[in-house]
Amino acid sequence: MASGNLNAAQRRSGSNNAGRLGHELGAVPQTQQVLRPNGTENGRAFPDESSLPFLEPIRSRFVSSDCAVAFARSLGVDLQIPDPPPIHPYAWKPNIRPELKLPIPSSIVRLVTQEDIHYYSSIYFEEIHPLYGFLDREAFFLQCEHLRGPNPPRRDFEAVLCGVIVLGSLFTHSVPCTVETQLAENARMILEMTVSQPGEYLSLYHVAGWILRTMYLRLTTRPHLSWITSCIMINIAESIGLHQEFMNLRLTTPHGPRMLSPEELELRRRTFWVAWSLNKFFSAEVGRSKAGLDNIGCRQFNPKAGDHTEDLIELAHMLPDFTPQGSDLSEMTRRNVVFDNLLKMPSNLPAIALLKTDVCFALYRRYRLSNVKMSKDQISTILTIAQEGLDQAIVLSKKKRPWWNLLSVPFQCICVLLSIDTRESLVMVNPALDVLVQLEEVYQTELGAESVSMARHLVKSSRQKKEFEMGLLEEPQKKEAVFDMSKADFVFPSTIEWPTEDLSGWALFFTGNTYL
Repeated sequence: MASGNLNAAQRRSGSNNAGRLGHELGAVPQTQQVLRPNGTENGRAFPDESSLPFLEPIRSRFVSSDCAVAFARSLGVDLQIPDPPPIHPYAWKPNIRPELKLPIPSSIVRLVTQEDIHYYSSIYFEEIHPLYGFLDREAFFLQCEHLRGPNPPRRDFEAVLCGVIVLGSLFTHSVPCTVETQLAENARMILEMTVSQPGEYLSLYHVAGWILRTMYLRLTTRPHLSWITSCIMINIAESIGLHQEFMNLRLTTPHGPRMLSPEELELRRRTFWVAWSLNKFFSAEVGRSKAGLDNIGCRQFNPKAGDHTEDLIELAHMLPDFTPQGSDLSEMTRRNVVFDNLLKMPSNLPAIALLKTDVCFALYRRYRLSNVKMSKDQISTILTIAQEGLDQAIVLSKKKRPWWNLLSVPFQCICVLLSIDTRESLVMVNPALDVLVQLEEVYQTELGAESVSMARHLVKSSRQKKEFEMGLLEEPQKKEAVFDMSKADFVFPSTIEWPTEDLSGWALFFTGNTYL
């Protein structure tokens, strides 16, 4: 693809690049200026330009200045070659086999009508976009208008469009999209080209597509898949340099740095931080490491009216890191501050309340493993946030908003309440169980029924344990009637059908088998 700048007329027209605001390095206004700072600016120190990482804008490839792939170019610059070598993997392999070429997926215009595109996309922007605001709505619908024109959008936008439609289909009040599965598969094929197709062009749309796919997998399939996809998402973001400020990158084109508008820079920042947050949330859920980035230089984006993406990022920052130093004094102090901040943080959306509850429970689980006794104020904070999460779960269920943590919040709440094991926590157990039952009745799924059965089993087991402990206090003459804990019925409830050949459902997740 040509890397030249678009003029104002082209940006207003319905050309192939129209509506690509912030998604291609070349689509930028001439009037903007991006500085390459050396020394200081407003008291901030910048590295020497020779140490800045490279960004190759034609295929959008990011590499550090000291890597093997960039060494020939760096050496060429030192040797004052007029046209230094490009960023290229010279001598990368013996090259005794041809590179594989993947089949090109079908165009989305063969699968859905323009009316369906508008309907399901509108649902996405109404229900999901306020919390995950990394797309430009106006640019998105402008691109949709040209799907059937002479200059349709590239495949990277189709991956985004497929992701938007399938998520809108999940959140619709009426009939889901009849080709939801095909669209999800179409998006997968396009996105997997970024990790398996030689020389594939990478763009901001690819990162956005991976974000949407990660969210869809978290809503529809198993924990391992959403986690591994979120890691790939971060790797693609790093590949195009999203984790760095554009002004701190050296472009390899001979015509000097390209300029990006403030809107484009904002989209880059929003896309990176949403991807980073999802990876951190999904990593914490399964207890695995988040995707590592050696040097994050991306600034925070600016807040907008009606947009709550900033709350998402703030909550992700509050999540504890997956480290073994659970009892470290500084870490404990930080958690105390986080508890206070969580309690003060307003829940501007019901979905934010669920995420806030997830963070609270993650902090509690870390406390529990550290064997540090929690204060009454901390326990009170947990119970307050838990109650808010339960209330908002009911609100979302009545609106048929199937957020991925809709069932897990009341289920994990029951686990936390039983673990805290105080009078104040135990009095909340049955109401929390009632919420879980209500949610199961709304969706009537196998996983919902299984979670209710397991929650009831845990409550029953807790009650049996307390009966046994009470029996220890009985008078000696009544010892023969004391409840024998060793003979307690701790088998899983018979209502759960444990799969044998078809290993599906949350059963394997709880038994430690291969569900993940």
